[in-house]
Amino acid sequence: MARSYGNTKISSPRTISRKPQPFRPIIDEENPMPDKYEGDIIFNKTIYSKPDFENKIDIGFNELITDQPIVSVEEFFNLYNEVFFDIPKEGENSHSTIIETSTDYFEDYRSPLQDIIDSKDLEIEELNRRVLEAEQRLTVILTEQEIEETQEAANNAAYEAEYGTDFTTNPLLKYGKLKQNLETLESRNELRKSLNKNLNDLRQAKEKEDNNVSKKSYNQWSDAIGKRAEGQVKDDLKDLISATRTSIAAGNGWQI
Repeated sequence: MARSYGNTKISSPRTISRKPQPFRPIIDEENPMPDKYEGDIIFNKTIYSKPDFENKIDIGFNELITDQPIVSVEEFFNLYNEVFFDIPKEGENSHSTIIETSTDYFEDYRSPLQDIIDSKDLEIEELNRRVLEAEQRLTVILTEQEIEETQEAANNAAYEAEYGTDFTTNPLLKYGKLKQNLETLESRNELRKSLNKNLNDLRQAKEKEDNNVSKKSYNQWSDAIGKRAEGQVKDDLKDLISATRTSIAAGNGWQI
């Protein structure tokens, strides 16, 4: 009965029937049989019925059955090597047929390259995991960066709204904040004249210049102080607005 391996059917080993040779008498060379017999010879013959004969005598030909293939394994491979390049790579009776048939017959066959393939698959899986983690971290970083940039932009906008776009050289200064900074300078004993005299001339600079606007630029305050203050008071007020501008330019706000 034929067995299937892949697309190939392998037939069972064939038996070879051999024609029985005629019986040859055994010749005893040391004691040859004489050509003629002397004396009386009695022959006894036993006759069996057909059923008895079949029961007593093995009439089969099992001894003529051989398990050896017509072509030996060595002969097969010699022939295989001779026609190797004549065998097509694919299709019926091809190299692919041999591979499929042998692989199916082997059942648990494992390619020597399978360990390498499995190892590479694990490497690819690990690399994919790292890429995913890197992408996730990058997303978090970008999100945090966007938040920081947005917050910084909002802070800059608020700072410019408070002190003007040219806050490094000509910031906007509020009268009320300058008064507080005068008190700070007085507490440090850095005023040349009294606090009251400085406050009076600062108020005069606010009211008499630019229509009593309480929020002026540094340059406007400098011009107003130059017109409304004299002597050491002018020096105190010039130091006041200069220290306030330096603090604002450094991003620390109005307080000195």
